[in-house]
Amino acid sequence: MSTTPVQAVLRRYGTGAALAALAAAAVCVLLGRPDAARGVVLGALASVANFLLMARGLPARVAAGSKRRSVARFFSSLLFRYLVLAVPLYLALRLEAFAFFPAVGGLFCVQAVILADHVVGTRLKAIANRQV
Repeated sequence: MSTTPVQAVLRRYGTGAALAALAAAAVCVLLGRPDAARGVVLGALASVANFLLMARGLPARVAAGSKRRSVARFFSSLLFRYLVLAVPLYLALRLEAFAFFPAVGGLFCVQAVILADHVVGTRLKAIANRQV
């Protein structure tokens, strides 16, 4: 079964964010902060879910018929994605099992992976061009 380029990007960044969150959680556990580890993982799960919702909703917004329907779908999708991102923050504030600031950091996992991928990819291309 072949994957489309969009699916490949989703898989690449989603997996990268999950691995980064697990690595950060492992460091937190080694430092004796299991609440921080749970916060990072909770935030990262919400970040990946937000990324997937955004990617899945994009074709529907492009293919929407009328402008009014398109705008309504956009704002409802945006509101729902904000709610997805708010859940870990609410849980981290209300429950002592999760640390708040690591949960906030976890929300930026996908963005950090995208940035790191761009920086590393650009750097590798520059190195490859110098060797030629």
